[in-house]
Amino acid sequence: MEDFEIENGVLTEYQGEDVDVIVPEGVREIGEGAFWRCDVESVRLPQGIRAIRSGAFMNCRSLRRINLPESVRTIETEAFHGSGLRAIRLPEGLKRIEADCFSGTELTEIVIPEGVRVIRDHAFSGCRELRKVILPAGLTMLEERVFLDCPKLREIELPPRSEVGTGVFDLCTALAGEDGFVVVNGMLFNSPAFSGVREVTLPQRVRVIKSGSVDVSGNDGGSIVHIPAGVERIESSAFRGDIPRIVSASGAAFGCLSLRGCSHLLSLTVPAGTEVSECAFGFDEESRNLRSRLTVHYTGGTE
Repeated sequence: MEDFEIENGVLTEYQGEDVDVIVPEGVREIGEGAFWRCDVESVRLPQGIRAIRSGAFMNCRSLRRINLPESVRTIETEAFHGSGLRAIRLPEGLKRIEADCFSGTELTEIVIPEGVRVIRDHAFSGCRELRKVILPAGLTMLEERVFLDCPKLREIELPPRSEVGTGVFDLCTALAGEDGFVVVNGMLFNSPAFSGVREVTLPQRVRVIKSGSVDVSGNDGGSIVHIPAGVERIESSAFRGDIPRIVSASGAAFGCLSLRGCSHLLSLTVPAGTEVSECAFGFDEESRNLRSRLTVHYTGGTE
């Protein structure tokens, strides 16, 4: 017991040198940063554990295995961030996955319990070995960049009614189709297809252009972007980089901030009646100047 600092059922610090750790019976919580940067390889938790607090196993690079008893109801932010965790079974009683909870780990597969409704920002970002994710049918929200930079992720199916935040699948290159575009449930995300091209046409299966998804910032000389007729929504900050011209066959509105980051845009071609907001570039004076110099061409009629 001398290896464990325990106060009122909370394990506040592990002070031992064992790599295979058995947490004593009676512990009800793993406290904030209790194992932070420890060289443990495996941890066995007792039944009755209710909570894993923030950063509890953060940066435990040698950690490979841990059991989570069914009694666990809460796993807080960054609980396993940056650890070497390769596999874990999540308890059925969880209701949400907190921000950065498993980011930067070595997980290869994860099954999210049926009771989880929300997965917070960056929960699995930077899991570069992650290949397969099973999501619950009742999931309602994936917040921002949940699976950002998971380049090996290729198996995942979104529940049809779940909301999806910015950049959830950005840099998930294994999800790209043969055409190089990452499109999930009709939503476009940052894709390999935008690299090194002077002109790019978005695929017909795109319905929503997510924030930051059309990123040509690494292309010398800029890129012309063509938007197909089936696009129904363009989110704020959808475009990045040197884009001198956008040609849209869709009537989707270019609303406030939709063109933020397009400081080189000079020409926009859209169907007649398409809304192009006065604050499409933003609200400050520079943004108003960019909007005033933008030439908007309307097809199929005049505006």
